[in-house]
Amino acid sequence: MEITTLIIEKVSNLIDFKFDSKLIPKSISDYIDNLCYNKVNELSNDELIVNETFSAKSIEDVEIKFSGNTYKIDIKNHDVNKDLSVPNLISIDKARKYLSNINNHIIYIFIDYKIEDDTVTIINVNVKPIESLDWSYLSIQNLGKGQLQLKSTTGGLFFNDNVTRKEWMEKLIKEGKDYYDKLILKVTEYLINWGDETKWQ
Repeated sequence: MEITTLIIEKVSNLIDFKFDSKLIPKSISDYIDNLCYNKVNELSNDELIVNETFSAKSIEDVEIKFSGNTYKIDIKNHDVNKDLSVPNLISIDKARKYLSNINNHIIYIFIDYKIEDDTVTIINVNVKPIESLDWSYLSIQNLGKGQLQLKSTTGGLFFNDNVTRKEWMEKLIKEGKDYYDKLILKVTEYLINWGDETKWQ
């Protein structure tokens, strides 16, 4: 059975889960992340190793090692009552390097929740590999070497499960090159504006 399917079986149990936001020791987002991690951790056994890796520098919140493969799992939660949600996903450079190894995988867990009074309810959970993220919903932003970002999750997400890993990577490389070409043009324009006329008289 695929790792994605195993994760879905666990985290889907969070749908309709409710909690009082006044009674949790952490932020709502951190609390939901931990709820999700605990569900994924239930998969842990002698052959399937689950590690918590919550870190600002990590590309994942949870890592699974199984059958010679490494799965980086990133949890993204979204308050559906907020007008705008544009989460960062991953550096395009890190994605290119990491996914160049066919045994490496990136999986996203998207969790939607709503808040009514002080009660938080998880209303939807999606678990998808990065190659299922449709490029019509993705953009590359000028952060570091280029940051892959969802344009918005406000109207929901569209997933394309018919795209292969190879096809998605080819699109990533094309979009990355286009982004760098545009960046070079922009920086060149900046340099021109710092010409001789800016020297002290």
